[in-house]
Amino acid sequence: MSEPRVKPVLKLVLMVDGREAVDEETASLLYMIDELGSIIAASKSLGIPYSRAWEKLARCEKLMGRRLVRRQKGGAGRGGTELTEAGRMVLHTYISYYKRIVGRDFQPPRGGGRHGLRERIVFAGSHDAAASILIGALRRRGLEADVYWIGSIGGLNSVLYGDADIAGIHLLHEETGEYNLPYYHSLNLQSVAVLVRGYERATGFVSKHRMSVEEILEGLIKGRLRLVNRQAGSGTRKLLDALLARKAEELGIKASEYSRHVKGYENTVSTHLQVAEAVARGEADVGLAIQYAADLYGLEFTLVGYERYDFLLRRDFYEKHGDLFIKALKDDVLPHLARLQGYRAGRGVGEVIVA
Repeated sequence: MSEPRVKPVLKLVLMVDGREAVDEETASLLYMIDELGSIIAASKSLGIPYSRAWEKLARCEKLMGRRLVRRQKGGAGRGGTELTEAGRMVLHTYISYYKRIVGRDFQPPRGGGRHGLRERIVFAGSHDAAASILIGALRRRGLEADVYWIGSIGGLNSVLYGDADIAGIHLLHEETGEYNLPYYHSLNLQSVAVLVRGYERATGFVSKHRMSVEEILEGLIKGRLRLVNRQAGSGTRKLLDALLARKAEELGIKASEYSRHVKGYENTVSTHLQVAEAVARGEADVGLAIQYAADLYGLEFTLVGYERYDFLLRRDFYEKHGDLFIKALKDDVLPHLARLQGYRAGRGVGEVIVA
């Protein structure tokens, strides 16, 4: 039997009130954010999931009681993320102790981690069944995706601030009746991202018993029906708010006060499937969701309309992987749409609306 190999390992951790606040991975994140100006770029360089990067930073900030990073609109080269003075102080402290104890300069382990050989990207935005197929197709083509269903506005802001490469959005502009493009122009996203045409999906109310749209809206405003709502910032929530506000005014209630009358308005979930599940379990009477979710749970579906689900791509991602993305959308997603209840291609799938 061979002798066991003994190897000393020195672990340096900065403690706050007896709790571990900054380990080598957290220090590496701060170092790479300072160098690259982006949490996405830092996590990619270190080969760690974007979600773990945020968890590390959030935990450290909570223990320190200070913000360590500051986000600015624009993304790489046009804003992005930078260290605050507190963040620089923490990084400097760690580096100083590291050199004193270890005896050499601190250098982050670039390109490490389980996925170091696969490029990591971040997809953020509105929950969508066809988008899940797209994400799988991108992974098969070599792009390892971290996915966050944080709603259309959350996804749009994530691209704007440089925290996501792709956002899936369906934001209705009430004045024009158009999806997504008015927001692209009003937020001056032209220098940051391109908008790629997606597909259409049926959105409506899911329930156990068949009702008309007007019956549902009146039932919600008058407190006869219980709602399961989507989270603030989602395109579905924005659409529902517009429908409820309009109905409230018809019933003589101020548009700004309708939410106080709706039972379950604060009962929020983050995906269409969770809406359908809550209704199926009897935890709510109705919710606004896509037809695909209603079909999965065997629920009644009352159509409100077809909405456009498009993709916002950061310019640096589009310049590098735009052709791959569009090919995955056309070759891997488009053929599946006919088999997804409530989906249809519409016109111009994969076209760059604004370049």
